[in-house]
Amino acid sequence: MLLLILVPASAKLDFSDNSQKRNAVQKVVGLLKEMSEQIEKEGADDAEMYDKMACWCETNTKEKTKAIADAQQRITDLNAAVPEYAAKAAQLDVDIKQLAKDLGIATTALEEATGIREKEHAEFLLAEKDMISNIASLKGAVGVMSKVAAGAALNQETMGQIQGLLKKNMQHHRVLLQGLTSTQHKVVYSFIQSKPAAMLQQTRGKRSAAPSSAIFGILKSMKEQFETSLAEAQEEEKLGVAQFEDLEKAKTAEIAANKDLSETKKVQLADAKEKNAQSKEDLADTRAQLSADNKFLSDVNLKCDSADKDYADRVKVRNEELKAVSETIAILTDDDSKDQFNKSGFGTFIQLSMRTVRKSARDLAMKKLLKASKDLKKPALATLAMEMRLSGFEKVKESIDKMTVALKAEQAEEVKQKDYCTSELMENEKNVAEKMSLKGDLEAKINDLNTLIADLTDAISALDAEVAENKKEMMKASQLREEENKEFQTVVSDQRATQAILKKAVDKLKSFYGFVQTKQAPAQATYEKSKGASGIMTMIETLIEESKTLEAEATKGEAAAQAAYESFMNDSTASVAALQKDIANKTEEKAKADASNVMAADDLKATITDLLTLGEYAAEVHKKCDFLLKNFDLRQSSRTSELEALAQAKAIFSGAK
Repeated sequence: MLLLILVPASAKLDFSDNSQKRNAVQKVVGLLKEMSEQIEKEGADDAEMYDKMACWCETNTKEKTKAIADAQQRITDLNAAVPEYAAKAAQLDVDIKQLAKDLGIATTALEEATGIREKEHAEFLLAEKDMISNIASLKGAVGVMSKVAAGAALNQETMGQIQGLLKKNMQHHRVLLQGLTSTQHKVVYSFIQSKPAAMLQQTRGKRSAAPSSAIFGILKSMKEQFETSLAEAQEEEKLGVAQFEDLEKAKTAEIAANKDLSETKKVQLADAKEKNAQSKEDLADTRAQLSADNKFLSDVNLKCDSADKDYADRVKVRNEELKAVSETIAILTDDDSKDQFNKSGFGTFIQLSMRTVRKSARDLAMKKLLKASKDLKKPALATLAMEMRLSGFEKVKESIDKMTVALKAEQAEEVKQKDYCTSELMENEKNVAEKMSLKGDLEAKINDLNTLIADLTDAISALDAEVAENKKEMMKASQLREEENKEFQTVVSDQRATQAILKKAVDKLKSFYGFVQTKQAPAQATYEKSKGASGIMTMIETLIEESKTLEAEATKGEAAAQAAYESFMNDSTASVAALQKDIANKTEEKAKADASNVMAADDLKATITDLLTLGEYAAEVHKKCDFLLKNFDLRQSSRTSELEALAQAKAIFSGAK
């Protein structure tokens, strides 16, 4: 074909010289070498493109493999975290219900204690009022009887009042009369049951025999017992008030601590539920992402395997083509071939006269176009060759011109298409590089945020544990304080009860060894008091002082323990407040990090989607352009050869006119 193409351009030259034959062969060899170089260049370009594809495959395979492994680990962690948060939420719910129950018990206990205290106080006020009234009456009666004992006359009205007073106290305060002897009881009953007028008649002129002195002593003893009972009741009321205040303070503190702990656990419960829901959502998202990554990795493997096979096939065909071209060059440049070219009639056709050429121009041009049609696989050239046989020269030339214009347009359009493909692929590679860089930055940012979130989570957990431990210690301290206070109340109550008993005992001894002996009736025999009574009373008073000392020491210890407890609670409360503030700050920081992480993850997903889109677009461009780019030079050369064939055919026709 190449020889035929060269013939028209050389038809007017002198081909008698053998050097022309050698030049034709050398030109063919040169074209073959250029073809070999072009094949090697295409091979190098193809290898470069394959290396880029291999790099893309390796990068995406590694990244997706790592992403899949990370997602699987994340799923494992979340599968463990979801039941853990659920269990924590359930435990917190149980704790909150128990705290509510304890709060109800403590509140009820405080309300019951308040009701009992109010009832006791009302009873005390009523009893105090009654005893004060009786003491006042007894004072008046004692005053009257003391005047009678001094010689004053006892009138009927006064005696009636004293009888009424004794009768009232005999009915309402029998316990006060239990200390009287049987003789004194008889005197009191006899005095009460006697009529004032008869009593006065019997005692008139018999003052020494009147029962006034015995009644006087009894009234005085009753007054002293009332005064003692009033003092004891007032002391017991003070003790009851103090005990109630301590109980109220302890229960109020317990209720407040219970409420604080309940609120803290409610916050923790809400947090656990939120984390549980978030973990479930993360688990679903991670599973979806894992599925997408697995699909993407499968697609990458398929594409890369196909690319490897296609490249291997292209390399094989290209190597065979290079081998064929090399062998052809070797055949043409072999010394034997050169000698044969010189001996053969290679130049016979070329050495034809111009007259012969012109005479057979139509057939020559037709054969040339038919051969070019066959070699270039262009049916249009064959059609044009047939038109040469049937049409005139002018019409054929017109057809050649039209075909030439069309071919040149195709040539220009193909160049334009090549420029478009090259530009699109370069732009795609640039965008892919930018997206890959952004992807790397986002992955680094996500890793940093995950590390920060993990650190903050650990720190918050540690702080929560410390807060829980502090509150636990505060609750223990409150319970211990309550137990200590109960023990203190018991000690004080026991000591005061002991003191009261001892005081009654010593008062009884003092009453007997003092008042009774000095006020005996003259008719009775003289009784000598026991000599050991004084020592016994001294011992009892010593025991009373020791009991008071124990009470004072217990009170002092209670005050010190209460002060230490209040100091501990204040310090612990301040510590818990500082820890909770730190937890709030870290929680806020973690929330911001979570938000940034979500945004970065969304950006990463969008970037990966963009990379996939760019990859798909690159695949479409390659599908459209690879054949063109790969065969551009060959197609351009073929079309140039076609144009040259048309030009030579036209020249043959023009020369044949």
